[in-house]
Amino acid sequence: MKTNPKYSVMIAHGDPSAQQRISSALAATKLFQVIFTTHNGEVCIRQALRSQPDLVIADTLLAGVDGLEVLKQIKTRCGNTQVILLTTYHTLAHHRAVLELADYCIVAPYSNAILAQRAVDTLHTHRNAGFSSQMVSDQTASILAKLNAPLRMKGYPYLRDGIQMSVHDPNMLHHHTGPNGLYAQLCSRHQESYHNIERCMRSVSDHIFKYASLSVLEDYFTQANLARGRISNLTMISTLAARVTNDLNGQQELPLENAVSC
Repeated sequence: MKTNPKYSVMIAHGDPSAQQRISSALAATKLFQVIFTTHNGEVCIRQALRSQPDLVIADTLLAGVDGLEVLKQIKTRCGNTQVILLTTYHTLAHHRAVLELADYCIVAPYSNAILAQRAVDTLHTHRNAGFSSQMVSDQTASILAKLNAPLRMKGYPYLRDGIQMSVHDPNMLHHHTGPNGLYAQLCSRHQESYHNIERCMRSVSDHIFKYASLSVLEDYFTQANLARGRISNLTMISTLAARVTNDLNGQQELPLENAVSC
């Protein structure tokens, strides 16, 4: 697998098993390097100030100080660090207080896989504003070529455009069937029906999984994806859009230092 720069992330959670589950979900994306885990809010703040991670994922219930104080301190003192807050509280006042500072808030119960995807989207939304359309287009074409995606298949431009639009606006994937969502944009751009776009992209996806080399597939997709032998079009687009963003960030940044011992 390539040694592309990864996003550095710290996890602050009172449950060690939850720390491990979140770490595993982040690792599955191949985009994150967990550099520190802790159950203590004060320790989290000190370590964040020292290492300036790309992302902190913090639960509200922590030893020392709670997650709200962690959120407040990091957003005030840690420049570009993004914060995702995990909470079990549902009050409107709490949500308003959180959303004024947090980059994303997830209310329990939640899926760790969804949490990992929101972590990707949070960082990409923050970082990809400087990518030109040409940069995104070139990197998308490069990745599709490595995956042996056939240029002459009708679904190729649908998949290509879906990836590029999702790089520029990851939120499209969360509302993909809405009036301003990904599929509405693709249907409008190509003057095609939802069904035809979905079917043609499926053909390209199946071709990729059938003809791309195993080493390339292992570099881009998780073992769970590969074990299925087929993934949804949205998963394909989301995975490759995340990789385009990560690769473009990697061209602009130095690799991270060795991980801090947790």
